Amino acid sequence: MLRALLWLLLASSAPLAMAHDSGNILFHDVVDSAAGAQLHRINSAGTFTDELTIPPGEYVDHSASWSPGGSSVVFERSYRWYRLDGNYKHHDPTIVITDRLGQRERTLYRGVFPAWSGASTNKIAFGTVPEGATNSECIHTINPDGTGLQRIACVAWAARTLCDEFFTCLSELRKLEWTRDGKYIVALVGSFVTRLSNPSPNDYWAHRLYAVEVATGRLFELRSVIDPHEQNQPTSFVVGPNNTVYYDGIDLTGTPSIYRVDLDTNALTRITTGSAPILSPSGSRLAYSQHEGTNRYSRVFIANADGTAPRPLGTATPGIELVPLDWSPCNRVLVLRKQDDLDHNHYNRSLHLVNAASGVWRTIRENAGAEQGAWWSPW
Repeated sequence: MLRALLWLLLASSAPLAMAHDSGNILFHDVVDSAAGAQLHRINSAGTFTDELTIPPGEYVDHSASWSPGGSSVVFERSYRWYRLDGNYKHHDPTIVITDRLGQRERTLYRGVFPAWSGASTNKIAFGTVPEGATNSECIHTINPDGTGLQRIACVAWAARTLCDEFFTCLSELRKLEWTRDGKYIVALVGSFVTRLSNPSPNDYWAHRLYAVEVATGRLFELRSVIDPHEQNQPTSFVVGPNNTVYYDGIDLTGTPSIYRVDLDTNALTRITTGSAPILSPSGSRLAYSQHEGTNRYSRVFIANADGTAPRPLGTATPGIELVPLDWSPCNRVLVLRKQDDLDHNHYNRSLHLVNAASGVWRTIRENAGAEQGAWWSPW
């Protein structure tokens, strides 16, 4: 009897299979820019898929965010929206809310990139787009019922420090995310920069991260060792515990690297070599992509949050990009995006689950994409 009890205790301490990490994963169709795209949810076993939205005509539903309790989803609906080669086009964008069954849809406000706070404030942050424009520069918050609209900060003036007699630029929001306690909103800002002279005239995108303290509207740039004029590739970031932000960038040696910033002090720490950082819900584990040759997202690693004890999940495959998107709520399984070519054919993507302990993979959806924070569970 004692031996049987001991066996049960040992078995219960072993890593659980992926099927035990229940919940729902949001994903969107991968289509060309001239077709509509819907939002769906799928269970982690891949046995059930539900259609959440049916956009009209050539509109695209994207940039979805779960409510704190998982009962609703907020997303952006835009006409022929796409993001390709650094360009984000928001034509007739609106913020829309629906329930988890896709049965009670309502328009909230004109805007882009909604992010639902996970704190007790229960607010939705988003970027506003002036009438007739396709880019967003100001951050607002609103209650889920449409009341309490408040402008928090505008990034345009701060981001235009890139501009001088040698450069002109147009800045826009690219992504918003709340810190876990709701104190800050972190914003990725892309600036389309035109170099007017030496060494030669050209156009490119520069990316920087800002944070705004919601209560005061204080806006500041996150500390970086990277010249924003050289940061022409999109930056990935994720919010961690205790008001920290992990982000990636190409360092001065040309190596993709991951950094951590403490928002309360703006202190910067280099974590490791890699890209696309994703923190586990507990904040103790870090998943990221590692480069091999010219492929910045060649294979996936898992490490401690401080970058120590890294280990790969599988081996690199030529011509394959692997990007971690989210952790399961129980810190055991990753959602990954796989792209089957390096020509950035955005219509050849698939979503997979991988067990962080065993490295076992399972495909859950072909021709689909997902965002950070796609996994929600009642646990």
